[in-house]
Amino acid sequence: MTRLVLCVALVGCATSYQSARVLAPGTTEVGVAATRIQPSDGSNGDGLWVGDVSVRRGLTDRFDGGVHLTRIPGGPETGSFLAVDPKVMLTPPGAATTFSLSMPIGVAWDESFSDFGDGTIVLAPTLYLGFEVVPGTELVAAPKLFVFVPNQGETQTEVGGSIGLRIGDGSRSWAVHPELGFIHFDQGGGSFVMFGVGIAAGG
Repeated sequence: MTRLVLCVALVGCATSYQSARVLAPGTTEVGVAATRIQPSDGSNGDGLWVGDVSVRRGLTDRFDGGVHLTRIPGGPETGSFLAVDPKVMLTPPGAATTFSLSMPIGVAWDESFSDFGDGTIVLAPTLYLGFEVVPGTELVAAPKLFVFVPNQGETQTEVGGSIGLRIGDGSRSWAVHPELGFIHFDQGGGSFVMFGVGIAAGG
């Protein structure tokens, strides 16, 4: 994987910017986010800003799904990650503490103007744990497993996760998501820290 492909895949899968709950049936939510990804050793000059746009739709009282596009903005060379993200809630809809499972699957690729490089398929099974801190504020922890399947080379399996807050109104028509993410590579890739904020609105 190139560095650009790695960065967009990490941000696209290691960040969440969503509730552990699913959306109500028939409800649509649109989100935007900006994330900074940085090597955890603090290497100067190696950090990147990455943008994310997502759309989610509530399908049943315990299931929703969405798509999101993650991209490094600007410059003649950039990287992108496009994924589908189904999520099922394991606890009753009214529970104060929520457990959900999600299986994002997508492809990351680097670009040079209109030329597309080899893509990398990424799977990121995720367990969402949501805890209502106060009404309107949810603490969301999301441990994750990452499977990178490059077009050329060996498959990698790594671990990581994110933790953040969903701060919004009681009807969940809007929300702000500050979040911190982390992933560690056992195969000599080091560790990366991600921090950012997302904004979601819908109804």
